[in-house]
Amino acid sequence: MGFFSEVVTPALISEMSREDQKTILFELEGLAFATGISLFRQRIARKRLIIFTDNQAVQACLLKCISSNDHMDLIIKDVCRTEERLNLISCIERVPSQSNPSDVLSRELVHKFLGVDRSSVDLCAMWRQCLDAILEEGRSAMASDRRL
Repeated sequence: MGFFSEVVTPALISEMSREDQKTILFELEGLAFATGISLFRQRIARKRLIIFTDNQAVQACLLKCISSNDHMDLIIKDVCRTEERLNLISCIERVPSQSNPSDVLSRELVHKFLGVDRSSVDLCAMWRQCLDAILEEGRSAMASDRRL
């Protein structure tokens, strides 16, 4: 078992926010998904995985593998790339917030949960990993154009 719990820093909010946004909660919920599969990749590679979220919009976007929200779409692309690299079969299910045992992990910094020590992650670095999807796509498109 493992878990992560981090404080959302002003630096992360600044990096992820667009001028037209009031909050980035939707994107943070998606980033948590991407962070979890990246952080625990060695444990979950070549496995079947069920992920629970209490955010219905995040669930819908991840099931469709696309979002009209540009930042969430970058997160989804990172998730899909990671799933592919890990040969991971995952499904995402919705759980009501009051039944979500990990809800406390997103509300405060938790160092120990159910006897397990916290894994530390850099959420800004994780967000930048999602941004790299744009660069990777651009490189792939340029290489494909050269072959034509």
